[in-house]
Order: sequence, then C-alpha cells, then structure tokens
Amino acid sequence: MNEDDALTLFGQMLRGYNLIRNKQIIHRDLKPDNILFRARTEHGKAIAIIDFGYCEVAEVCNKPQVYYNVGSPKYMAP
Repeated sequence: MNEDDALTLFGQMLRGYNLIRNKQIIHRDLKPDNILFRARTEHGKAIAIIDFGYCEVAEVCNKPQVYYNVGSPKYMAP
C-alpha cells in the first residue's frame, strides 16, 4: 500500500470515528481487527468500522458505573 492510499484510509477511519462520537456512541473495542477493508467503491478503497457489541450511548455512560474487562485485553489501556 502506498502512502497516499494509507493516508486516505486513515482519514476514513478518523471520519468514521468522528461520526460515531457525534452520535454519542462510545465503541469501547476499537482495534485493527474491527476495521475492515471494504470492496473497492466508485470513490476508491474504503473501510468499515465493525463490532459494536461493547458500545454504549454516552448519556448512559455518564451514570456512575465502573466497567471491568470491556474490550480486548491486548488493546486496553493499563
């Protein structure tokens, strides 16, 4: 993959994440395994963010709750 393609796909990831956050959704398991390359579209290569199994709506998360073991251990903050 050349640098221009990588930057395009990275920009798509950031826009996708921004869209999710603007809808007040917290993904909680965003990792490389949950970012897929879609088939080539009329606009070129594309990505898809998947696996919303651990997601929460931000308004719900504002309640005083503690979440343990949410997400993938390899990608969790210490």
